[in-house]
Amino acid sequence: MRNFTKALVLALMLMPLSQIAQAINKDRAITSLGMDFDENVTQVNSANLTVHTFSPKSDALRNGMHYVFIETNCPKCSPQIRVVKQFGNSYDIYRNATPMSAVVAINGSFFGYDAKGQRIPLGLVVADGVRKNRPIGWDRGGFLVHDKKGNTRIIPVHNYKPSINDFSVLQSKPLLVESGKNGIYKDDGERFNRTAVAISTSGKVIIAGAFEGFGRAASLYEFAQFLLSIKCSDGSTIKWALSMDGGPGAQIYVPAIKRNFGDPGQNYVPNLIYVQ
Repeated sequence: MRNFTKALVLALMLMPLSQIAQAINKDRAITSLGMDFDENVTQVNSANLTVHTFSPKSDALRNGMHYVFIETNCPKCSPQIRVVKQFGNSYDIYRNATPMSAVVAINGSFFGYDAKGQRIPLGLVVADGVRKNRPIGWDRGGFLVHDKKGNTRIIPVHNYKPSINDFSVLQSKPLLVESGKNGIYKDDGERFNRTAVAISTSGKVIIAGAFEGFGRAASLYEFAQFLLSIKCSDGSTIKWALSMDGGPGAQIYVPAIKRNFGDPGQNYVPNLIYVQ
């Protein structure tokens, strides 16, 4: 059994049974990736989450590579932005910075450096209705938008217009899935750890990632193909998906099962997205 699966099973064993409806294993062939996967499905009652983890059956050369696909099952799941701006152990930062009300957290967008060499967030950030960071002139990508009426959308970069109704906004790139199609037109073969926020055809908010021990999990094209290959429990499929920062910055944290996905090393976290 692979190390990440052992950790997940141990975490589940320590949880009260009332919080977990089922943890089952099954096989799934993802033909678009040309691979067969072992799929573990865990229903976390206390958090209204369904956590799917997929590991290739033949991963001898991939060092525990696995995909993560998390369905939020609450009727009006609300993605929020938290400004973090911390450097340190990634797992510790996410465990400490994720609000107690959150059911899942994922890393936000990219960071860069100012004229003084200090790390700074890149791209538009709106948290609690207040702009925290200015937009950047990327010609691709888009915006994750949650408005004051409770609607969540992913909007392509050239279609977004700021609104007084915006409550949470995060700019990132690229768009992995656009209107149900792969937004990455060519596979460059550059594999890194990846994360994304996605919206299904039924409006579900999906948190997804691709992780591998040496940080070489998937190319953007492969990650997009994975997202398009999975059906949610209600039968819906991914309509929009926006990639977040990759590499060491790619992180997912599920508080209810105390489970981190991603590189546990040192990194700068400009902001995170949490769902409540």
